[in-house]
Amino acid sequence: MFSVELASLQRHYAAQSPNNPALIPSPPFPTNHWLTKQNNQQELYNTLVVNNNYNPSNWHRSFWKRIINQIEELEQEINHNILNYYISLLSITTTTPTQILTYYYGPLEHRTKWSQINLHENKVTHLITQQVKHLTDLKLSNQASISQGTTGLQTWGASVCLANHLILNRHALLHQQRDITVIELGSGTGLVGILAHQLNPRNQLWLSDVSPEVLTRLRQNIHLNGQHNSRVSVQHLDWNQETLRLDPGVSPLVLGADVIYDPHILPGLVRTIQHFLSSHPAQSVDGVKQEPQALICSLVRTTHTWNTFLSICRREDIQIEFLDTRPAINAARSDADGILFPQALDPTIAYTQDNLVLVRLTSSPTTAIGDGAVSPFKEELVSPVP
Repeated sequence: MFSVELASLQRHYAAQSPNNPALIPSPPFPTNHWLTKQNNQQELYNTLVVNNNYNPSNWHRSFWKRIINQIEELEQEINHNILNYYISLLSITTTTPTQILTYYYGPLEHRTKWSQINLHENKVTHLITQQVKHLTDLKLSNQASISQGTTGLQTWGASVCLANHLILNRHALLHQQRDITVIELGSGTGLVGILAHQLNPRNQLWLSDVSPEVLTRLRQNIHLNGQHNSRVSVQHLDWNQETLRLDPGVSPLVLGADVIYDPHILPGLVRTIQHFLSSHPAQSVDGVKQEPQALICSLVRTTHTWNTFLSICRREDIQIEFLDTRPAINAARSDADGILFPQALDPTIAYTQDNLVLVRLTSSPTTAIGDGAVSPFKEELVSPVP
């Protein structure tokens, strides 16, 4: 196993992704030949256990069980540190629904240059996996049956796609020549907003949601990532009832991941987006045009819901641009430099990726930021990049 493969495996291990460790491909999962050597087993243990402080979980127990089974099948000696650690994991009896997952990003071959985001998340259950598998159009009325009251307590694929888009376009989106307030709608675990603040801590960050449980979790994740300062705040925001006021002279960047799931909430969502887009007109700073914009990434569960969202945007005179999701999706591969897709997408990740759509919304016609915009919008059909 090359060091880059061990680095890739560490990202899987930290994010506990995929949900079933048996589905980690080889490589980066150790090959039989590599595991026959005691020094390699020790290196694996040092990398994943000694040099890190991941909270032990049932996922880790399954991971090391796979390692041990593989060594036993080879009729090789099991490293005593690995065996003792696995035995310690057998005593895990936690009943808490939450866990701390770590998402790394940065050049895979240079671990010292990695950045990380730690998130309290609810454990992924069989029910949630089935929801993704069947790609049902989630309704507000049945959210209570998912994730103990809200899907906002897990990180979903659209969040990772949008986060990797920010990483790839950080200078164009987050390092403008005037102050930016980053506003994440339906923040959930806060992955996208926390990442945006890591990429440029000088910007203001508002994480917003409507669920009290999610708002509590957001505050926990802010503290977990050392972002509890005057530039970061958690806001209760009901799209149908409230608006948040921006300070004069501040340009908003609105972010939303997996917020398009129920046609009934779309009018309020679009009104909220339009409020921020229209709150500050486009300006030219040193000859460079800067304007409020929104980036919305979501899974197309039904084309009807997405077409409803786009139709309401048009009715509100919001300009729509489709952005190419392929660079962000490619960055989520285990051998790439971005954030891994989370365990919540397992085992339908390939199909889900094909249905992730990213749009840029503005109040006036613009040119897309990123590597290639999607073909012009067709009212009767929403489709990802061909």
